[in-house]
Amino acid sequence: MADITTIIFGATGGVGSATARAAHQQGAKVVLALRDPRKQISGFTPEQERAAGIERVRADFSDPETVARAVRETRAKRAFIYALLGQTPDFLRTSITALKDAGVEFVVLLSSAGVQGDIRSVPATQFVPFAHAQVEISLDEVFGPGAYVAVRPGYFASNALWWKGMVRDGEVKTIYPEATADWITPGDIGRVCGSLLVAGPEAIAMENAVELYGPELVSFKEAVQIIGSAVGKEIQVTQLDEEAGVQWYTKELGMPAPMARDLVDVFKANAERSDREDGYYSGSAYSEAVANVQKYGGRRPRTFKEWVEENKHEFNA
Repeated sequence: MADITTIIFGATGGVGSATARAAHQQGAKVVLALRDPRKQISGFTPEQERAAGIERVRADFSDPETVARAVRETRAKRAFIYALLGQTPDFLRTSITALKDAGVEFVVLLSSAGVQGDIRSVPATQFVPFAHAQVEISLDEVFGPGAYVAVRPGYFASNALWWKGMVRDGEVKTIYPEATADWITPGDIGRVCGSLLVAGPEAIAMENAVELYGPELVSFKEAVQIIGSAVGKEIQVTQLDEEAGVQWYTKELGMPAPMARDLVDVFKANAERSDREDGYYSGSAYSEAVANVQKYGGRRPRTFKEWVEENKHEFNA
């Protein structure tokens, strides 16, 4: 594997940087494809990058010409990519084609657990699942089965940082405090993605999707309590109604309105179930997705409490 060059798009993100670290630790020759090659990558100092022989190239995954040039210049054969929600009209098909034409042979996509069932049957009304499904379709049609894998994680633990301003103020306002999430950590997702890049097509046995979930279902209210305990502060939880929730996601986080509405609808359905399970977290599908973190990443998944303890300084930043 050491002779196979792996190019990482989106390496400045939490999952992308963790993917780069995991691939490097397992012997891959890593190239970081960045819009701004001067940006620092989490987990790597410039000195560590130089010592590890990690290369940087300028590329924007929404710009197929830069994608093709980066792949040709580095002779990359494997690639990590992510969906750019709402930013390209063809759902990255031209960029994916550029990867293939320039010489990439195997792709790992950061997708979403919202993609369920037949990728060609996901309704357009489900903004996030639909957008990710379209990228998966492009990979299926351009690269073909066995030459890509879509990693579909659940709800990121790092999404809790959306609340950090409110944590400092002592009151978190959120939709449906009783709704539960799996809170999978970016590090766990990245470790799986990096391991799959190193292992290649043999690791997936023609299965083009791997679901990943965190090991515990924790409600928003419980999550706030965990954060409060870690930072030594009592934090009040106040419920927002649906419209206020949509406005918060769009105004405070800059989400597209359809994405915000989709997220609110998902957690509304979740909160209305009394058994702490919904379509994403039901039965064996949930336990299998939790087990996949160990199966493909080699370590047990981190709990939300562990992630908060490791990152509590972020809530005071």
